[in-house]
Formats: sequence, C-alpha cells, structure tokens
Amino acid sequence: VADTFIAMGQAHLKKGELDDALHSYKRALDVQLEVLEDDNIEVGLTLHTLGKIHRLKGDTEAAETILVQAEEAYKKALCRFHNQQCIQELVDKVNNDRNNLFCIVKGY
Repeated sequence: VADTFIAMGQAHLKKGELDDALHSYKRALDVQLEVLEDDNIEVGLTLHTLGKIHRLKGDTEAAETILVQAEEAYKKALCRFHNQQCIQELVDKVNNDRNNLFCIVKGY
C-alpha cells in the first residue's frame, strides 16, 4: 500500500503538484511506520523525500526537521544492514540537502 502512495506522490511531483505530493508521501510514511521498523531504509527514503518537498514549498523549518529524521533513520539502517556504503551515500545526500537548506535560510 505504501508503494502505491509513493507512486502517486512521484506522479504529483512530476506535475509540480507539491501539496498533493506531500499528502501522498505522508500517507506512505504512515503506512510504513505501521508495518516497518523505524530503522528500515524505506522509512528513511520517504522521510528524505518529504523533506525535499517541504524545501520546494519553501517551508525550511519543516524541511530541516524531517531531513534530520531521515538522517537518523539512515544511520539506524546503517547499523542494521550490511550494505553500508549504499546507506552512507544516503546519509551524505541528506547532509548535502541540509547544507543546501542552510544556505537558502542564511541567504548564501
């Protein structure tokens, strides 16, 4: 079910429908949190996307909060799973998104 909401969210993103994309990804996250552990990489990926959507909408505070949650989810997954290089790359991407967000907020 979460995959369906993610697919809908991706379609909305492609059309620039940020509010609808945000709603779909939030629904996907709700489903994921009901059936998956919080250290599942899928939870991190969904949080990461939600953070990016908030950034696109100009809500930097929500973006930062959610990107921190995504980073934590990736770090938990890093401890649990064997493909650490892949997960470390995701952590690095979140850090890059957070740094870009900081520059936007500070006006750099």
